[in-house]
Amino acid sequence: MIVYYVANNEKPSSSKGVRFYLDRNQAKADADENRLSVYSFLVNDKCSSENFGSETIMVFKKDSETGDLKFMASGLWDEVHDLLGIPFYRDFETGSKTFVSMSLSYFNDNYSVVSNKHNIKPIKQSD
Repeated sequence: MIVYYVANNEKPSSSKGVRFYLDRNQAKADADENRLSVYSFLVNDKCSSENFGSETIMVFKKDSETGDLKFMASGLWDEVHDLLGIPFYRDFETGSKTFVSMSLSYFNDNYSVVSNKHNIKPIKQSD
C-alpha cells in the first residue's frame, strides 16, 4: 500500500503539520492549495491500510545480525515516532534495516510473549 503525504520536504523529521492520504488526488489538491508538495512511501504489510494513522502500532529495533526484535514502544504511530525521535516514514519504507513496526492487531494475530528459563520474556512468532 502507498501512503501519500503533503509536506514542505520529502523527509521531514517529524509528522507535525504533515497530512496523510490514501488517495493521491486528495493529496495533490491539498498540496496545491497550501503550496506544498506530495510525497509517498510504501507501508509494510504488517500495518493496516484501513486504519493507517489512527491505529496503535508497536515499534521494534531490529538486530541486523540475528534478526531479533527489541520492543521499543507502542501507541498511535505518529506520537510514537515523535517521542522516539524516529522520522515517521523510516520504518514503513521497504527494506528498513533498523526499525520494524506492526499494528497491534497484527502482533496479536502472529506473535506471542513467552517465558524462558532465564525469566526473560522474548517475543516469538507463533506458527
